[in-house]
Amino acid sequence: MECLENTNNRGRVLVIDDEGVVGVSCQRILTQIGYHVECQQDPKVGLETAVKGNYDVILLDLVMPELDGIEVLKRIKSNNVTSEVVIVTGYSTVQTAVEAMKIGAADYISKPFTPEELQATVQRVFEQSITAKECADRRANGIITEKGPEGEISTDQQAPEKWDELKQIKGELRDVAVRDIERRFVVDALKRAEGNVSRAAEQVGMQRTNFHALMRKYGLTSKDL
Repeated sequence: MECLENTNNRGRVLVIDDEGVVGVSCQRILTQIGYHVECQQDPKVGLETAVKGNYDVILLDLVMPELDGIEVLKRIKSNNVTSEVVIVTGYSTVQTAVEAMKIGAADYISKPFTPEELQATVQRVFEQSITAKECADRRANGIITEKGPEGEISTDQQAPEKWDELKQIKGELRDVAVRDIERRFVVDALKRAEGNVSRAAEQVGMQRTNFHALMRKYGLTSKDL
């Protein structure tokens, strides 16, 4: 099933999902708020398209034949593609989606999702991408400003000189996003299990002790829901 043609240009989105109906649905939902959307069902072709194209956001299915989403993500990142990647997953593979965040994914969204959830996720990641690029550009030009110890505005003259240094800056921003996603992952699991920790851990494929460790990490209890 092919995606429909569209001419919106708010931002460019690539959908890589072996289920054609998912690509068409994502396109219809995202074009409503102004995005240009393309889709590929073959993960190998999708990878080539991602590397060659100039996309703002890539929606990447986690479970696909021949080449799974994790491998596609690794290859996208190894090719220094600047597109932000959102992992599309089912509840049973959400834990793997969180691991994908550590590889370089910007966020994840679980199937089935509502149009509002998809639009909000893509918009959030798109805005984060713009902010990160602007931050990197400003640092590269030595003009980024920040609050000094007395509250005055000072100019940072220690701009990074190498690509690896720029990637580190972005990595620091991503670490914050990973923590946010991990916390949301735990909260969502607990809500689906109606506060039952053992059931929540089982549903997401984790040992209870490991799941409980994540709860302690973020200061969460079932009473917080």
